[in-house]
Amino acid sequence: MKTKILVLIGSVAFAVLIAALVFSYGTNAFGFFIKKPDVDEISPKQWQYVKQSYVDMKKRNGYPDSLTVESVSVDEYCGSYKGSVVVMLSDDQTVYTTAITIDTVAGTRFQYSNSNTLLVWNDGELYTLEQAYSGRLLSKSDIKTIGVIHNKY
Repeated sequence: MKTKILVLIGSVAFAVLIAALVFSYGTNAFGFFIKKPDVDEISPKQWQYVKQSYVDMKKRNGYPDSLTVESVSVDEYCGSYKGSVVVMLSDDQTVYTTAITIDTVAGTRFQYSNSNTLLVWNDGELYTLEQAYSGRLLSKSDIKTIGVIHNKY
């Protein structure tokens, strides 16, 4: 009887430990734990470059000159991969459609709560995830990791 109680207590403790790890780190298809990247791992100077690239892209697409780096916010950061920063940015002049948006890149599904999606910054340019994958800026493994981070958090 004592052995059964000890086994039950051990099993519950193990299950609680696994649940805590999964909720705090996320997990990929292979069971490895992935922690959400910290936005502070990118220097303030590099964030300025990323945001400036975003402003430049928006202005090339007809946004007014009043759009500035200061009006750009980082909504989500999914990590840096071989020099490519994966991020969701927004600004105070863009209105996003409120509808579930789903993209599939390299077999990984990305679900968004509106029309704003992840972008990939590399060497002063912004790309969609698909463009970054097709252009070999991101590997299939990178895409899977980004998917776990984005869809978990």
